[in-house]
Amino acid sequence: MAKKKDFATILNELEAVIAQIESGELSLEESLKAFQIGVGLVAEGEKQLQGVGEEVQKGAEMMDSLFPEEAAWK
Repeated sequence: MAKKKDFATILNELEAVIAQIESGELSLEESLKAFQIGVGLVAEGEKQLQGVGEEVQKGAEMMDSLFPEEAAWK
């Protein structure tokens, strides 16, 4: 099983794929394959961001329940 990539690695790989495609040096078939890899990287990054967003929301809800007087000021 492949090791899960961190978000920075995903971004770096996506930037490299974009640079390859934009270089104009790839054949149509190679460009399509690179595009598909890029789409996969974007999906993986979005999934990670969604997970982080859910964790932040849980943390905010926990803080609101622990300090309800502070939550009233939001």
